[in-house]
Amino acid sequence: MKKILFTAVILLFIGLAIPFLQAADTYPTGKNLFNPNVFYVNENGMYTYRDIPAVGDQRYVFSMPARSNVGEMHIQISDGTNVFVNELNTGGSMCHEEGNILVCLFQTDDDTESLSFQLTAHQSAFAMYFDLSGFSNFQLEEGDTYTGYEAYQGALNDSIPVIQGDGNLYTSYETKLEMEQIIGTYITAYDDVDGDLTEAIVILEDNYTGNEQVVGSYSVELSVSDSSMNTALFTLHIYVQDEVAPVISGPDYFEVDVDQQPSIEDIVDAYLTLYDDYDGVIETFDIITDTYSNHKDTLGEHDVKIQIEDSSSNATTHSFTVDVKDYHPPIIHGRDSTTLLQSEENILEDILLGLYATDNHTPDEAIDFGIASHNLPECLDIPGEYEVILEAIDASGNRTTKAHEVIIYDDIPPVIEGPLTYEISYTESTTAEALKQLLTVYDNYEALTLDDLYIVENSYKNHEDAIGIYRIIFAVEDQNNITEHTIYIQVIDDVPPVFEVTPRIIIETGSTIPEEDILQLLMQDEDVSTFNPVSLTILDISESDDDFYTYIVELKNDNNEILEKSLEVIHISEQIDSKDDVTEYWVIGILGITALMTIVLIKRKY
Repeated sequence: MKKILFTAVILLFIGLAIPFLQAADTYPTGKNLFNPNVFYVNENGMYTYRDIPAVGDQRYVFSMPARSNVGEMHIQISDGTNVFVNELNTGGSMCHEEGNILVCLFQTDDDTESLSFQLTAHQSAFAMYFDLSGFSNFQLEEGDTYTGYEAYQGALNDSIPVIQGDGNLYTSYETKLEMEQIIGTYITAYDDVDGDLTEAIVILEDNYTGNEQVVGSYSVELSVSDSSMNTALFTLHIYVQDEVAPVISGPDYFEVDVDQQPSIEDIVDAYLTLYDDYDGVIETFDIITDTYSNHKDTLGEHDVKIQIEDSSSNATTHSFTVDVKDYHPPIIHGRDSTTLLQSEENILEDILLGLYATDNHTPDEAIDFGIASHNLPECLDIPGEYEVILEAIDASGNRTTKAHEVIIYDDIPPVIEGPLTYEISYTESTTAEALKQLLTVYDNYEALTLDDLYIVENSYKNHEDAIGIYRIIFAVEDQNNITEHTIYIQVIDDVPPVFEVTPRIIIETGSTIPEEDILQLLMQDEDVSTFNPVSLTILDISESDDDFYTYIVELKNDNNEILEKSLEVIHISEQIDSKDDVTEYWVIGILGITALMTIVLIKRKY
């Protein structure tokens, strides 16, 4: 009977290009010419995506780690025209092992200028091999003798990197541009050998940070060095400017008592706000047009235009009308509108807070001031815009009324209830519409349904079969408020892996499985790897059904603890002789691997 032990190692290798800076096509400074930065590595092998410089008619020694568990790794070295090494790492006419190192000797052609490498193997074996060694102990050197491994040192670089960008940068204090935004957006660095060095820019002196919103000019000293420590310096002048005009806010119409005759300064101070986002309150203004000051005793309307400037000479004008009247009613002061929040318990008197009336003769406390009429709801809890008529009557019976707007504001956002997470297999898919049906929407005032929901973000779309965490953000809004609800979608891999069985692993009748192979297989079990065994003993091998055998092994760690494990192994009685047998053995291998590492007994001894 012939026996085959099927083993599988799943290693997740993403095909990657080594993300190092690209070196120039010159010889490196050390003896090791094997530049790992020009190799592309994937699950099947490693390949040069840019050739390594070489010399014609030269003897070379290529060396790499020798791994017995790799099997037959194919090694090919060529210059594009001539193939110098075309061997398996199990040995050949040009390759041999020296201890744990595989050494290949070859000589280039007269016209050889560069070398390309291809090292390929069965994906499971190569994945395990590269995971253990990486690029360590890979070396290409001149001569006929392997002289020991030295790390690749890279090529000489005498060029000075260049920092690119204008020396002057103008920005607004409103922008609040950070140095991290400036570097990379407006300032970049490049080196002939190392390429883009923007991320290596260093700030030597920074007079700008902390003054992003302070008008003025600031200098920043920058420096960048390449891999050969060539350094470039750069001075950046940043000018923070104020280009935002100040604001004059307030009414554009005033009624004045002919007996009081207030000045324009009095009117501006009482009813207008002069403000600049940068300078703050502006105290002074210029009068551009004035038909009022010389006609304060003339009834009727008079036009006035004023102008203000901020410290950066940004100017704003404002025109208003002064209406001189002689009926002397009281004057109602205060805001033109009141906002009530629906979430609060409001009363009618709240509207009068901050409002008051004055008269030229009647004392303030003697003026009858209040609400004459209104169209407000009874409990002040229905959102909307309403009108309140304010009334002021002085002691002489002069009456003043003023319309005052009351806004009952719906400040209570709608509610979205439903799951926050959703887990789904990558073999399945769902839709935003389906997830929306899991939600419930309601509002304190408006009648909202799921149809009112809309999608703000959907990172799950077009990633239905990609493992990861995505999100869909739903939103709904009432008249004034917006509510968002995020569902995080975790796309999982719940499909058991498919093991690819290679027909090369065959155990002849009467042979035994090497203990190191059994230990390597058991180390895939988390219990075993955590136990950290140092020795293995096969306690029993028993046949169960036909080609199924149960191996009972005893593991022992440094603490002299004992862990017993059992695994089932498929023994196949005939050897695979042709490609047509692969399918049958592949199916049997899947069944065998599924049964691997069944835990029968865990026993720890001290």
